[in-house]
Amino acid sequence: MSGPVGGGGDDRLVAPGFAISAPAGSILDRALRLHRSRAWTVLVVVAIVVNSVILGMLTAIPEEGPLFAACETIDELTLSILILDVLLTIFVKRLAVLRSGWDMFDISVTVVSLFPLLQALSALRAFRIVRIIRLLKFLPNGGAIINGIYAAMRSMTTMVVILGIVFYIFVVLCTTLFRGIDPIHFGDLGLTTISLYEVMVYYGADPEVMHLVTTEMPWSWLIFIPFIFLTSFAIFNMFIGLVTTAMETEMHKNEAEDGATLLRLETKVDALATRLDELLTRLQ
Repeated sequence: MSGPVGGGGDDRLVAPGFAISAPAGSILDRALRLHRSRAWTVLVVVAIVVNSVILGMLTAIPEEGPLFAACETIDELTLSILILDVLLTIFVKRLAVLRSGWDMFDISVTVVSLFPLLQALSALRAFRIVRIIRLLKFLPNGGAIINGIYAAMRSMTTMVVILGIVFYIFVVLCTTLFRGIDPIHFGDLGLTTISLYEVMVYYGADPEVMHLVTTEMPWSWLIFIPFIFLTSFAIFNMFIGLVTTAMETEMHKNEAEDGATLLRLETKVDALATRLDELLTRLQ
């Protein structure tokens, strides 16, 4: 973690990764220091790990026992720490969180974990385990990977539209041609959609979906092969390429930010060294 940087007599703390600075001693300055401190990071990691273990224990403990109540209390305590961490992030970064894929992911995971607290959504208690995904933030390049996926998703709109159009064409085509032969798999648009999805995912390796059709109509491979090629190989590989490129961009961006932070620190050290030389010269 980088330390405070600045120039001259303006002692400001600049948060890495987003352009926010705070005058020394201000509430925002203290919040920034807390948010970046190693102690706070360790506390959040411990809270996530403990919370995940407790959630696993809750699945094996009878709800009537005192141990279950104790685990629920620990769960609520660790959740409070995670909520406080999210609120602290929003406070120090303000609108900058909207430009960070990781921060939006982090906030979304925490919000989803709150759903079980609402009586109407108590059935979603199982989704509390998604909190463990926040550990990705503390893994090497974990934040860059999440930011890369988020950036790739924003640029995937065109690819999703293309995939949807191609998929719809083959759904209508296969329903029209094959519903009389195999109504179980191609009887209507819904069944055909499910069947073609299996064909796409398994690259046509599932014999049950296409067996009857290919037996009765051997030329049906002229439809399935282009479908598999377009959806499974071409478009999916483009998806992978987009995600990979976006993650590489984020990693390079992080390296550039680290380099800029190091440069600012070196500039400040050089300025301090120059002033120290001037003071020594005056004393002599």
